[in-house]
Amino acid sequence: MYPRVSDIFKDLLGVELPLPLYSWGAMLAVSLLVAGWLTKKKLDRQYNKGLISGIRVKDTTADKTHHGNGGEKRWISPLALVPNCIFFAAVGGIVGARLFHILENLDAFFRDPAGMIFSSGGLTFYGGMIIAATLIIWYIRKHRLSIPRFADAGAPGLMLGYGIGRIGCYLAGDGDWAYIPHP
Repeated sequence: MYPRVSDIFKDLLGVELPLPLYSWGAMLAVSLLVAGWLTKKKLDRQYNKGLISGIRVKDTTADKTHHGNGGEKRWISPLALVPNCIFFAAVGGIVGARLFHILENLDAFFRDPAGMIFSSGGLTFYGGMIIAATLIIWYIRKHRLSIPRFADAGAPGLMLGYGIGRIGCYLAGDGDWAYIPHP
């Protein structure tokens, strides 16, 4: 197990990185980027086929001298919403995972609240999924898009991202699978 990516570099290349880069955090970042990329591809495909509507945005490229006040609205693909969805998934996922872990272990929380809140471990997937999904659904509704279509576009990225995140859990040695050294 390699809780820090820097340990991998040290073992494979003999190079010690000056800053520790934690495996779980690195894999979380990779999972969010991959999920976002895949969701963008699927949303653009749905938009081009007319299966999902676009979103109206202010056109900042309009020439203000020829078009009055400028900033007319135009339709664009909903893939423009994906970066904000990734942000909501990351922040809502981590906050929700921590909250759910605290709710599951209230006795430990009352014994050491600061320790539970600021601990580097103890994130529960379900809490993260609930809060992140709630935030993303709110955001998609705000833009009047089809929730089922957006969910369809996001599902492959979510599954792949979850798998990449679990690799981070394994690398960090969080106890998902027992590490049993061979004799």
